[in-house]
Amino acid sequence: MSKKIIIGLVGQIACGKDTAVDYLVKTYGAGTHRFSESMFDCVIRLGLETTRENLVAFSEITRTQFGQDLFANIIVKDCLGDPNEIIIANGIRRMPDIEGLGKLDGFHLIHITAPARTRHERIIQRGEKDCEKDLTWEQFQEQALLPTETSIKEVANHAKHIVDNSGSFEDLYRQLDELMTKLQA
Repeated sequence: MSKKIIIGLVGQIACGKDTAVDYLVKTYGAGTHRFSESMFDCVIRLGLETTRENLVAFSEITRTQFGQDLFANIIVKDCLGDPNEIIIANGIRRMPDIEGLGKLDGFHLIHITAPARTRHERIIQRGEKDCEKDLTWEQFQEQALLPTETSIKEVANHAKHIVDNSGSFEDLYRQLDELMTKLQA
């Protein structure tokens, strides 16, 4: 392989983006960069709880003040500096996020999907952010109305590839292998 493959992942909360990343890193040696990583780091350093609400507020405030493409610019620089031949930009949520990445040679936007009830179960099981283990269905539905979640649909409409993660791990991995075969051809 002589040309880099940059995979942008978009999908609603708990659809399986991180599981896909883990598999692609382990199986294909991909480098990975996550949009929320720098936000998460700043929120922690500020001594705030890492709730979805705080992360969304931080994202909204900083993007309003410093530009909607603020975090996309970080990810583009990270991808350009990544020595790996396969690179993943995880957690794309807004149109400005794909504008810069879309200009990079070898960029492919992938939409990962899963049913809402499945995603709710997964978010409770993983407990990634504060208070997720006790997240009710109603709270989950309310979170789906946050600006960082509602913008995902528009971005996903630009994806050239869709991965349905409503089945088993093996089914997800098979789809990812098929996709990688296409992208590496």
